[in-house]
Amino acid sequence: MPGVVRHRRWSLALAGLLCVCLHAAAQPRPAAEPSLQVFSNVSRSVVAVGAAFRLDVEVYASPASAEETARVADAFAAARFDTAGTGLDVIREEAMTLRTPEETGGLLVLARRFVLRVLRSGPHEVPPLRFDVGAQAYATAAHAVTAYAVDPVFFQAGASVLPVLAEYQQAGDRRSYARVGSAFLVAPDAVVTSLHVVMDARRVRLMLPGGKPLYTSKAWVLDPVRDVAVLYVRPGAVARAGLTPLRLAPAAGSVAQEPDEAVAFTYGWPGGVQRSTAGVRYRGLTLQPGEALWISANPVRPGDSGGPLLDRTGRVLGVVTSGAVSTGQSEALHEELCIALDPRPALARRQGIGRPRSLRALMRDPAFTGHPHVQAIRLTSMLAAGRRRFPGLDAALARLDAPQPPAPGNARLHFLRGIIHQLLGTTTAAAEAYRAALDAFDGHFLSAYMLGLHHLRRREYRAAEARFRHAQQYAPYRHLAAYGVARALMGRLRYDEAVPFLRAVIAHDPAYAPALYDLARCALARDDEAHARQLLARLEALDAASARRLRRVLREPILRPRVLRELPRATFSLR
Repeated sequence: MPGVVRHRRWSLALAGLLCVCLHAAAQPRPAAEPSLQVFSNVSRSVVAVGAAFRLDVEVYASPASAEETARVADAFAAARFDTAGTGLDVIREEAMTLRTPEETGGLLVLARRFVLRVLRSGPHEVPPLRFDVGAQAYATAAHAVTAYAVDPVFFQAGASVLPVLAEYQQAGDRRSYARVGSAFLVAPDAVVTSLHVVMDARRVRLMLPGGKPLYTSKAWVLDPVRDVAVLYVRPGAVARAGLTPLRLAPAAGSVAQEPDEAVAFTYGWPGGVQRSTAGVRYRGLTLQPGEALWISANPVRPGDSGGPLLDRTGRVLGVVTSGAVSTGQSEALHEELCIALDPRPALARRQGIGRPRSLRALMRDPAFTGHPHVQAIRLTSMLAAGRRRFPGLDAALARLDAPQPPAPGNARLHFLRGIIHQLLGTTTAAAEAYRAALDAFDGHFLSAYMLGLHHLRRREYRAAEARFRHAQQYAPYRHLAAYGVARALMGRLRYDEAVPFLRAVIAHDPAYAPALYDLARCALARDDEAHARQLLARLEALDAASARRLRRVLREPILRPRVLRELPRATFSLR
């Protein structure tokens, strides 16, 4: 009988497995979403009162018949804005463009452009463009637009913002180099810039409005914790040029600060040309406990460092020290950031100094050279210039990585350490530095985001998701971190959960090719090939490389996303 028992157990196991397979095969496939997608974007999110901006809307559909093509086109063409009470006005609408399924190989592509005008200052929301196709309702994404009106005196501030060229030599190298940046006048004999712009400089050249150079090799104060330098300039040359010192706005968080200031402005010299930018201010954010700084959505380009961040009357909020700018390329998410630090502590120290000192002497002072922030700024500048190995690198790294006693600026210092190790390729040490920054201040969202990237590259998806969700709480990195969450979820094969994050990213930046490509992969994971092909058509107009990748995935089923589906339990009993 033992053989019979074994045979019966084997039969029961086979029956149970067969039950599982048959039951799984009988599960209904999830219903596909309507085969239509709407994309929209505004040309500018910060505009002057009375200025115009564009709203572009595109529809990608997969109609099953000529009649359905006509229904979709008619519904989209009939859609209108309701701008009553919004502070916006539609001043022009361009004719709808249409590409038929015969032209595109099965897709209907529709596009409309609206030109709107903002009527009053403050935040606004562009009303959605709504239309119905059958029983299904569609609408464009919500787009926030902030309008501003500057005081006429604002335009006078630009004359007191000067381009900077700092001449310096690197350790172990006899060649001369130059850094470019901006500076602004705060007194008849003093300008403010970023310390990293003039680090190790032998002399600094400022260009006066008439084109005459103004040289200096002296400084009042160097503040490495806040990356601020107060340089001496000859008051006679300043007076002859007719320059007026800029005023300081009330400090961040002070009672005197105007509550309705929603926009900040830069006035720097990127590329040797003076340009002003406008960006939304993020209130209540800091990167260091008790530190006054300003974080805004102004683009920061090489040459802007050291320039002022201004309010609408031309008063100085802070010194632009770092940030990011969108490249305009489809593989870069449109997320701009400006960090401006407070010059007031350095200017207060300047009041007690009788005369300026030589830049070279100040930078050779042991109290300065031994400062950990100086080590971090110096190493970051050299690595950013492309030098990966140079004399003294290992010793400088060892000093920088040594345990630091609690002190102001620790979170920023640890973050700079992380960036340095990231540039050197020592990613484990970089991750440790980012963790130290978060230990020093849990709100250092830059470190949370970089740590999320570290875990994502190592395919540690749960840890990556946690870090990205942490960073997503902070407005400047809301969309970057949302994309990180989506990537982490996709790494765990949770495609349905990733879709809302990807759609939020695309609503913010409809031209962001990586998110469109990943959304197409999520559609394929749900066996929704129609939506994937619509996204392919959009990618073909935006990013050829991403479109090629997606075409290959559509062409070769083995490359499609793997999906784990839970199998139902099989139950059976012995009789």
